[in-house]
Amino acid sequence: MEVSPPVTQPPSAVAAWRDRATTLDLARECLRRQGLVKVAELVWEGVMASEARLDSHDQQLLLDLGLACHRQMLAEAAADPDQAIDLACWGTRLFGHLLDHASPQAEWVAIHHEQFCRYGSIWIHGRLKAPDAGPSSRERRDLHVMALQMLERLETYHTPLPDWVPELRRELLAMESAAVPAALAATPGGEPLIAIVGNCQSHPLFLGLERALPSHRFHFCTPVHLASKEEVAELHRVLRHTHLLVMHRITPGYRDGIGLDGATLEALLPAGARAVVLPNLHYEGYHPTIGYAHDDRGQLPALAAESPLGDYHDFLAMAAAEQGLEAAALLALPANAAMEELLRGWHRRSLQELARREQDCDLCLSRWLEANYNAPDHPLPLFHTFNHPSNQLLERLLGDLIRLLELPASVEPATIPGTVESLGRQRHGILPWTRQALALPAWASGDGRSDWEKAWRLEEQLNASIAFYRRHDWLVACNRQQEKFHLAEDLLRLALSGD
Repeated sequence: MEVSPPVTQPPSAVAAWRDRATTLDLARECLRRQGLVKVAELVWEGVMASEARLDSHDQQLLLDLGLACHRQMLAEAAADPDQAIDLACWGTRLFGHLLDHASPQAEWVAIHHEQFCRYGSIWIHGRLKAPDAGPSSRERRDLHVMALQMLERLETYHTPLPDWVPELRRELLAMESAAVPAALAATPGGEPLIAIVGNCQSHPLFLGLERALPSHRFHFCTPVHLASKEEVAELHRVLRHTHLLVMHRITPGYRDGIGLDGATLEALLPAGARAVVLPNLHYEGYHPTIGYAHDDRGQLPALAAESPLGDYHDFLAMAAAEQGLEAAALLALPANAAMEELLRGWHRRSLQELARREQDCDLCLSRWLEANYNAPDHPLPLFHTFNHPSNQLLERLLGDLIRLLELPASVEPATIPGTVESLGRQRHGILPWTRQALALPAWASGDGRSDWEKAWRLEEQLNASIAFYRRHDWLVACNRQQEKFHLAEDLLRLALSGD
């Protein structure tokens, strides 16, 4: 089959990495030593590690990187088919993610995505049919799954469907019935299969488990808020051959019953398999006035790039904007005893809510967090945002999980690979009132950051948010009944009263 030439060309590959100081050197080294595939893998890990919507810089990064994969895929197709397949797979993931999240260049992205899916599925089919030894059983399974997903996406691009698409699917399904069960069979001497399902916190835990348990095989499901119907169907199939399911607490009805709730997943496990339920680490003590905003108008998605905190919103800044306060004046207000008690009460309630949710889980961190939230020896706060824990806390959960499983780890203590905070792309500053109320040590006075390398002082963070809510005062009106808005109003009233 002839390969079509690439279409329009946006800016050069990985250009958007140039303002990401924490990953730039790594990206250069990977390009030099390990090539484009490794860079695509690193970027994909970063995308999967965050619940935040893609901003314009993220979208441009994925566009540039996807185009580079497309160019090299076509160039390598004849000389290095395995490399071409890898590039097609990463291009499919990157551009598929853009399309699923309203890419501003959707038509252009779709043209390239169709080519990734078309050539990728054809090349994978040929590779799996090759008479030589080829890829390992695990790699064959991953390629097989990817090819079927590519064919599913092709159905959205072609009406009527080309004859070769259903024929290719039939052949791949025939290969599946012959080979995949053997690869996944739970035999006593085989490598145990662990499936991991959860929110953005599940990805660093997966990386830590994979490092600590090299004798096991893993199936990592895309974070549940992003998982497609095809990925859910694939997860359901894998679970029928899984030895251990590690999942976050996911309640029935999640995402309109897409099939990711704990009861559904556990029911798919074979006899003798085990399920371990992890708590979603969520703590509002450090950031009591930051949360998610209500949006009666449905306009927030369009404002995500303009919003200083992205998907998060600062209710103290909302209240300050309404009352005509600037950040400097707000931060100059001292905390009094009533404010401190209000903030300590929010801290206690947050810990109690985490403990309540942990009653449905197999592990518990709320007691440890209660004893250590203000310990002096932390390198940084235990939470970057109220729902993004630090690596230190994630590694605590990882170690508890491995001990619960009673599995011999190859690395002790278990750690998350790399030196970058997995969920620390955005870090919210901690109010001086909160630092005083909770007796937080010096690490709590550090700067926040709006992106990986973009540090900003708390005053800058507040000023940006106050200005945003003055431009969009309808948001204040929409959120005036939120409990966090009431908390912010109470704090300002007490601070301004001087009592």
